[in-house]
Amino acid sequence: MSDSAQWPATPTYFFDASAIVKIFLDEPGSKAVRAIYAQPQRIHTSWILIAEAMGVFKRKWLKKQLTDRQYGAAVYNLFTLVHETRLHPVDLVVEDGHPRLGTFFDSDVIALRKKYPELDLADALQFKAIQAGVLGILAGDSAPQLVTGDHSLCCAARSEGLRVVFVGEDQ
Repeated sequence: MSDSAQWPATPTYFFDASAIVKIFLDEPGSKAVRAIYAQPQRIHTSWILIAEAMGVFKRKWLKKQLTDRQYGAAVYNLFTLVHETRLHPVDLVVEDGHPRLGTFFDSDVIALRKKYPELDLADALQFKAIQAGVLGILAGDSAPQLVTGDHSLCCAARSEGLRVVFVGEDQ
């Protein structure tokens, strides 16, 4: 292959909690999320969003919208995807031998919350996770795309110049 030959760009996706949940539970947008997830790649996310997805599973279980078996399967399968690196949290760093979240509450997050009061802290931290580290250096067709079913998050992310795939409903 010549030096001038180009490799096709690989899409890069960052799933928020709503997209993670749609991998495991049938709800509007699940079909679109599963189609993205079925592509041969790693999907990126944040540990905060994994915790948020687990909270959704728990809430649905407590409301009896999920059986014990469905709840257990969703949590187990979520951690299986993380273990297999098919769902890859990008925000854990090790400093001085101690792990910590690479996304943390700072003035950038405060400014985003003031600019978009409809977003919660986890939403604002996603922007930082997408724009920093290895995902932040990707460009062109490989630039990260936020996958979300949250309309407010979708609009704010687009206003901040992020690429977004909205999966709030099935097409």
